[in-house]
Amino acid sequence: MRAQLLIVPVIVGLGAVVVWRVQAQDAYKHAPSGGSTTVEGTETSAASKTGGRLIEVRVREGDVVAAGDVIARLDCSDADAALATAHAHIKNAEAQLALAVAGSKGAKDAAAAAAAQVAAIQSQVRAAEVQKAQAETERARMEALAKQNAVPGRQVDQVTFADEAAAEQVGAAKASVHAARMQSSAAAAQAQAEASRIEVARTGVEIAVAESRRAELAVAECTIAAPTGGTVQARLHEPGAVLAPGSPVVTILDTRVVTATFFLPNAELDRVAPGMPAELRVDSFRDRVFTGSVRRISVEAEFTPRNVQTREDRDRLVYAVEVELPNDDGVLRAGMPGQITIPGT
Repeated sequence: MRAQLLIVPVIVGLGAVVVWRVQAQDAYKHAPSGGSTTVEGTETSAASKTGGRLIEVRVREGDVVAAGDVIARLDCSDADAALATAHAHIKNAEAQLALAVAGSKGAKDAAAAAAAQVAAIQSQVRAAEVQKAQAETERARMEALAKQNAVPGRQVDQVTFADEAAAEQVGAAKASVHAARMQSSAAAAQAQAEASRIEVARTGVEIAVAESRRAELAVAECTIAAPTGGTVQARLHEPGAVLAPGSPVVTILDTRVVTATFFLPNAELDRVAPGMPAELRVDSFRDRVFTGSVRRISVEAEFTPRNVQTREDRDRLVYAVEVELPNDDGVLRAGMPGQITIPGT
């Protein structure tokens, strides 16, 4: 009898445990989706694009920087010298271009003058040919009259001399035209050569300017700036260190917008989608709820069991869900543990 009395409380206790577990499982099924998480910021490095000796680091660990702030400087002696040389090359190239332009103008003027001279001498040739034709006509008339003894021989000699002189003038004028044309061709060739010289000089200026831009870029790369705003987490090198290209000088943690990742069971995957609101509660601020939104859901399951042949195995699959939260006041810090919930799920 006493044994029976002892069994009753045990049965009641087991029943209570079963009821509690059933209720707990039911509550879990109806609770919002979510999970434990850790707050994370975005870490970047301020690195040197070029190699060289580090001469200054302007920030310390814990300093707050803005994007574009100067973090450090490298020794820029070689780059400064290259820039000065490039500027000198620009001045020299521009002077050569000015000389080429002046020479081209003179050559064009000479070519124009030579062409005008050809035209003028051609006019003289035409005038001489007219005089020659007139002299030939007069000579023929006088010779006809002389055959009739109508004019003395002296007049015939005069018109013959005039005709021969006109012929000589025509020949001389044509020779002058030929010479003028040769001179004009030479002047035109010189003008073309000067035009080519201008193009060469312009190319020289462009090359010098490009050289200057490269030198300016090299000088600019001696200054290492913050790629983004945030807090300096680590100062990796000190002045005097010789850096290779791409070497990080400091690391910067940006917590203006933070992320928190939790793992969603496969059975709850249909409850959550990117863009849905999310709430974060952290142990450091128990009375405060931080709001954000689901940024992405992993396309691949994690913590996958060796086989997924049963429903129980499939329910053990989880997917990483990343939540993004604004942190303008900087209250949330990287590494804070917390709990994410997705309201309405």
